[in-house]
Amino acid sequence: MGRCLLGLHVGTKNVVGSLYDPTHSEVVVVRPVLNREEGDISSLATQLQHIIEQLNVCKVVVGPWPRSMNEEQAENDLIEGFAKIDCFMGDLHKTGILKDDVQHLYYGVRVVLNESGVKRRVRELKLQGREEFSGDEITLFEAFSDIYASQFMLMHYLEMAGDVAFQASNTEESSIPGAITAKRNEGLLTYYLSGVGCLGKAFPKKQPPNM
Repeated sequence: MGRCLLGLHVGTKNVVGSLYDPTHSEVVVVRPVLNREEGDISSLATQLQHIIEQLNVCKVVVGPWPRSMNEEQAENDLIEGFAKIDCFMGDLHKTGILKDDVQHLYYGVRVVLNESGVKRRVRELKLQGREEFSGDEITLFEAFSDIYASQFMLMHYLEMAGDVAFQASNTEESSIPGAITAKRNEGLLTYYLSGVGCLGKAFPKKQPPNM
């Protein structure tokens, strides 16, 4: 595995990572999902540094906070979220655990999820009867909302940010928790899942989404 890009979505409860490995040109969810409500900031920093080292990460892209369900909320969250993420990352760095050889940057993109689409996906997974999807639907909905927000943010960064170190040649599909197809229209990416339909959109400021 070559040097990878880690996308980090900082939510109110969870911190979810998505990984882009240039070798496979694929965005996948990083396990485990980190819980901000369990343990202290040093514990989170230790877990994050372990993920960075284990997956050979050279850059971490952070944002947005939190994922939203409508355009107006997303615009307000983008403004408020920058300060909260900046504070959160500052606290992590103050622990001295995160190494300085990995660049951390904030990516100001709005992620708007289709609530009914995510709930439909959760119900599909519960019907499969797998143990990891046996929890209550509310908890699974929260977890998958954060997971999708992390994936969509990172895929938007790869397509739109012009990062020469990570040229996105085949980032239109994400393999976890299912094959997600992204359709591009200027600065807007719309994400679909077979059998579910539209899961959400990611777009920069001033780009209006239409669900």
